[in-house]
Amino acid sequence: MIGLADIGAVLPLHRSDQALMEALDEIPSETTPAERRFLYHFFARIWPGERHVCEVGPFLGGTTRAIAMGMLANPRRHPSTKLYTFDRFTDYKDSDVLLKILQPLFDKGVLASELKEKLQRSVGFKEVFFQLHQGRPYASLISAHERVLPDRPDFDREDERIFRLEKDVVFDAVFIDGCKSWYATKYFMREIGDKVNPGTYFLFQDYGWHTCFWIASFVHIMDECFDMVAYVDNTYAFQLIREISPEQIDRMYPDTPDVLGRTFFDELFPTLQERAIRRNDVYGVVFHALHHAAALAYLGYLDDARAKITELAAQPYAAQYQALIRQALRSPTYTPDGPIYLLDRRESDSRTQSASPNGDAIAAEVERPEIIRVWLHVQGVDLTIRCRRCGHIFESHQPTIAGIAFGKHHCPQCQAVYEIEPEGLIEALERHLPSLGYEEMQALNEEVIHVAGSWYRTKPMAELLTYKGVN
Repeated sequence: MIGLADIGAVLPLHRSDQALMEALDEIPSETTPAERRFLYHFFARIWPGERHVCEVGPFLGGTTRAIAMGMLANPRRHPSTKLYTFDRFTDYKDSDVLLKILQPLFDKGVLASELKEKLQRSVGFKEVFFQLHQGRPYASLISAHERVLPDRPDFDREDERIFRLEKDVVFDAVFIDGCKSWYATKYFMREIGDKVNPGTYFLFQDYGWHTCFWIASFVHIMDECFDMVAYVDNTYAFQLIREISPEQIDRMYPDTPDVLGRTFFDELFPTLQERAIRRNDVYGVVFHALHHAAALAYLGYLDDARAKITELAAQPYAAQYQALIRQALRSPTYTPDGPIYLLDRRESDSRTQSASPNGDAIAAEVERPEIIRVWLHVQGVDLTIRCRRCGHIFESHQPTIAGIAFGKHHCPQCQAVYEIEPEGLIEALERHLPSLGYEEMQALNEEVIHVAGSWYRTKPMAELLTYKGVN
């Protein structure tokens, strides 16, 4: 389900129509299944249907299909409306990677076999895009264009591939998955500004992606113009409530983030985290913290960015996002010149590797430790562990149950370093705790809801935990 932030309503993200679900999942996409279902329902039920729809950055068109199928199902759609979609349609994936992604579609006969030879010689995928959508009931709605959003203000203005819009076209919904840099965001919003009116919906697919701090920055800078209405996974939807002009954007959103300075971002992202707390959006709290770190890294404050991510990793509410946090710890964002690294690959990998007595990282996978005993209490978890490298038995403590995945446990004899993953703790608990009955499971579920709704308060955790056996 997806909450509509303004009215508290929900949209179902699953339907019994199996053919529809298979169509939404057929095309390889970097969006989640829930995001594509959201797009379908949004354009089938909420989109006004009076004006055209703009999409930027469709890649192979997984989102294009979801949007177009939703448009087709919308009874309010004016017959003249189109889905204008823009992409550079090249230089996104290496040929070998793209062929691997598309192989299931070749196997099923969705793509013609002769197209494979073309892809081996070129990294362009425009023909793939057209083959995936031609002949579909919604195909007549799509108007696809090969265009590029510039990443720098000094771009070649004579380049015919640069993104531009027809003079008289007007949109009442805009889906954005192609603003992959600070300046590209500014350029796109300047171009689209006079093609939309108050009431238009903006759906930012990268709003919740940890590297793209510029999306949330832009929306916040133009805060008086946007009202959040819905979100699912990384996609956040806003409604334009005031006109937005190129002159206003130029005045408020500079060409580069360094003009705003560190203080701006130090104030911005804690504010956005507070808003996420108020709407009970834990993921929003996490990715805005990563946005903050990304902005600091972009400005050159690498140590502070690393410290902020490390601090986030220790928070109980962030435990389920450990993979994302580790990814950000290595590279929190990128510039038009490439990724910004906080840790090199060897240093990053060493966080899950053992260390020799002299401190040198050993490039070998470490097995999970053998957990002999587990004690749960309010302060966390006490563990008795047998080291798999030297057999030494030692005791260790993990401060928070929810943060168990980030706990490091050091063997005092051979200096091996272990990280207890959630599944390892679960296996150990199953050996030491009896199975729960239905009533106990129901009580524990109520406890989870209680804690999840109270984690951000100042009350001590010992007063929050009430389920028997925990405190």
